[in-house]
Amino acid sequence: AKLDPAWDEAQLRQTVSDTFMKYQADWTALNYESVKAYATPQYAYHASLMMAALKQLGRVNNVKNPKIVRLEFAAVQDHEDNSQDSFTAYIDATADDQLIDARTNSVLFRDTNSFSEYWVFKRDGTKWLLDSIKQLTADANSMSASVQAFAAQQNLFYSPDWGWLLLPKMGDIFS
Repeated sequence: AKLDPAWDEAQLRQTVSDTFMKYQADWTALNYESVKAYATPQYAYHASLMMAALKQLGRVNNVKNPKIVRLEFAAVQDHEDNSQDSFTAYIDATADDQLIDARTNSVLFRDTNSFSEYWVFKRDGTKWLLDSIKQLTADANSMSASVQAFAAQQNLFYSPDWGWLLLPKMGDIFS
């Protein structure tokens, strides 16, 4: 931080906290346009696909009262070329997370348990942009390199932990 103010710990913590709160609000509102202001183009596109899927199914993932309980830095990549800089924040948080059928306004799933995620940020000039959110609940054994490669070739994304939003009462996709 002495040589490069972009690495100021207090500012990084504030960036993570602000981004976390903004993303929860934008996710709930299915506001993809807002996400583009603080995410990398790749992650903004990923978020837009997830939001589009929720909209197609007539669902809203309403995240009420999100709160960061613990924030730690899990990894830092400081390169000579600042455009390659990144860091990963480990977040423990709470929220009243409700998956709602927007057509009937019925709650399909509700979770008030704490959750943990890794939020990856990449540097863009003097700003830090959200590049991915990795769920700790994702099953590493369900990761398939061939499915990931296929998704990338089709300009899609493979998220092993995302199926519950699509099928909350019917099981996992490809389980």
